[in-house]
Amino acid sequence: MKLRFHLLSICWASFILALNLLPGGLFPKHELELVGVDKVIHFVLYFVLILVTLVGFKKQYFHRGFTYHPISFALISVVSFSVFNEILHKVVATRSFEWNDIFANCLGILVGFLCFRMIYGKRLFNA
Repeated sequence: MKLRFHLLSICWASFILALNLLPGGLFPKHELELVGVDKVIHFVLYFVLILVTLVGFKKQYFHRGFTYHPISFALISVVSFSVFNEILHKVVATRSFEWNDIFANCLGILVGFLCFRMIYGKRLFNA
């Protein structure tokens, strides 16, 4: 696998991982929240991650399976990363596992994928 095509997604995933390793007490609490600010942050982080991951999987040409099935590989890898990060919250002080975070992550992944398909159509996915 050529890492140069995945460099942006690796950097973004590392940024997400670093944020997840920070203690929860470092983040400010908001008194009036209609939709949890943390859920919006989860949504945006994974929205961006799926976009850069889709491009990386399609542009690399070293492994034919990744080239011909970039959507499957991107979705599986990003959703797995999302669940792993949420499980990791169990070992970080003042952080806790929340199903709503996984839901927000998956919603960001889905919306990111749909936006990507609306913008690029099938052009980027034709071999």
